[in-house]
Amino acid sequence: MSGLDDPTRLPDLDLVTATGPTRVAELLRAGHAVLLDLTGDVQLPPGWADHVDLVRAKADADFAAALIRPDAAVSWRGETPLDLQTSLGA
Repeated sequence: MSGLDDPTRLPDLDLVTATGPTRVAELLRAGHAVLLDLTGDVQLPPGWADHVDLVRAKADADFAAALIRPDAAVSWRGETPLDLQTSLGA
């Protein structure tokens, strides 16, 4: 099994952001964790902005938001901002 077959990795979804179309792989090129917000409602808890890039986008996905590691593994996937704060211990 290759790393691409890992079910914990987020697929390279097509995204539409305020700056235009992109893909998940493009967001991860900077080597930072990404909080992908598909609702426009999720905020990073205080103190996390230096560690995580917040990207608001539209996509055909079965989740509202996901915290994605630079290797595309999903650290958190949820439906509400409270879910994220609970997951981060904020």
